[in-house]
Amino acid sequence: MVVSTTTILSLVLTVVLGYAIAKLVPFFYKRWQWRRRLDPHFVHWPISWITGSLTQVGCSGDLCIDFVFVQFSSLEDLCGKSQKFATEGHKAFMWWIGPLRCIISCFHPDTAKVMLRSSEPKASGGGGYEFLRPWIGDGLLVSEGKKWERNRRLLTPGFHFEILHGYIPIYNRVVEVLMDKCERQSHGEVYVAVENPVLVAALDTMLRCALSYEDNIQEKGENHPYLKAVRKLGQLLIKRSLNPLLYPDFIYSRTKDGKVNKELCDYVHDFAMRIITSRKQKLAEKEDGDKANTKRHLDFLDILLTARDEEGHGLTDREIRDEVDTFMFAGHDTTSTTLGWCLYALGSYPDIQQRVYEDVHKVMGDRTEVTWEDLSGFQYLPLFIRETMRRYTPVPMISREVSSPISLDGVDIPKGVMTDIPLYQLHNNPHVWKEPEKFCPERFEKSVFADRDPYVYVPFSAGPRNCIGQNFAMNEIKTMVARIVHRFQLEADPSIDPHPYPEVTLRAKNGIHIKFTRRSQ
Repeated sequence: MVVSTTTILSLVLTVVLGYAIAKLVPFFYKRWQWRRRLDPHFVHWPISWITGSLTQVGCSGDLCIDFVFVQFSSLEDLCGKSQKFATEGHKAFMWWIGPLRCIISCFHPDTAKVMLRSSEPKASGGGGYEFLRPWIGDGLLVSEGKKWERNRRLLTPGFHFEILHGYIPIYNRVVEVLMDKCERQSHGEVYVAVENPVLVAALDTMLRCALSYEDNIQEKGENHPYLKAVRKLGQLLIKRSLNPLLYPDFIYSRTKDGKVNKELCDYVHDFAMRIITSRKQKLAEKEDGDKANTKRHLDFLDILLTARDEEGHGLTDREIRDEVDTFMFAGHDTTSTTLGWCLYALGSYPDIQQRVYEDVHKVMGDRTEVTWEDLSGFQYLPLFIRETMRRYTPVPMISREVSSPISLDGVDIPKGVMTDIPLYQLHNNPHVWKEPEKFCPERFEKSVFADRDPYVYVPFSAGPRNCIGQNFAMNEIKTMVARIVHRFQLEADPSIDPHPYPEVTLRAKNGIHIKFTRRSQ
């Protein structure tokens, strides 16, 4: 019997359609259950079964922007709309991305702490952390489960105080170059756009501390191939996140951007692997009795290469590369963002700048370099940095995916629901902070802050998945801010509103422009 082509096609279509129905019906039924279960318990905007809440947060009908960037596509618009919920006393609200994704947004410490205390995985899928994997692999930022637990234990010694101590001279050398560049451009007369110089300085610090890599990156600036690569990768990450048509890997890999992304990832990986291979050879030579290592400090790569778990197993070359790439990605952008906003705050509030200067001068005197002991001697400077990170939270939002049912504000949240913690809103919530729009470092004095819920302020996240490098970052920021304010009087350009807006970090839409005038000693 001859089977016609039409019959074969009909059978194939029937099988495909049946498979699709078998998958889609349970998928949408589960979301219908979520909607019915959660609707009565969480305040929300009007929800459409087609667009969800997208029309409420500025998403056009022809472009379903990814949930991370829908929420923060217009900081003022979103905060204005969702702040109403906070003003009414709510601690979380619900919103939907079309009919597909339910998000519980936790902008109060009582709800945020539930997710932060858990080891829930970072949100994956469209526009979440999954798009980072081609770049940073399975590093701490995106790994989960037993692998995350093991590698977190292995990496923790790399951030002990005896290791961090050795980085202080590096911070001093890097900021010296940064200050010279800014002074040459400003001459006490011109307002300098500081975001790019600060970004390059932060990357220079990370390369030196992570890999002992020195290549005059600040002098080469944006022309350095590694800097060009990581900046372009960040731009491609955001661009893809904003276009759901590019979410599937099999589509994205065939686009021009996808091919560029792969080329840049290959370059970054090769850059790291060349240094890793060279360092392993040097360690082997040292073990064979060659001349002792003359480096003055252990870097992050040394720790990765020598780390061993309970069974004596170390990290594979791929794991080492993933952690190096993660450290570089997570470290330089957030630190440079914080430093940029610190300079803006110093230049915008002269009285506060004077108090920071007096604190720094009291500790350093006429010395030009910051020492390890100085870091614990500063009193007002840490308050200033904390307030900067509250008012201008460097990472505006983090997200989690509920992997098992969890109780949130007395409501059982089912597995699969997304939660986000908008740190910017948490740190500027009027029910949590008195006059949150006011820049007031004194709110972090021990007598004021000691009895507060620790989850009111979480710029480095909190709980088991907090930022492993937060002490490294704070030491770097303290050193750089202290050196800069010790040498210069800063003035922000009063004619330019920086206009905070979110990308991966909190950017200044109009830039941060600072005049540097050398102090008379």
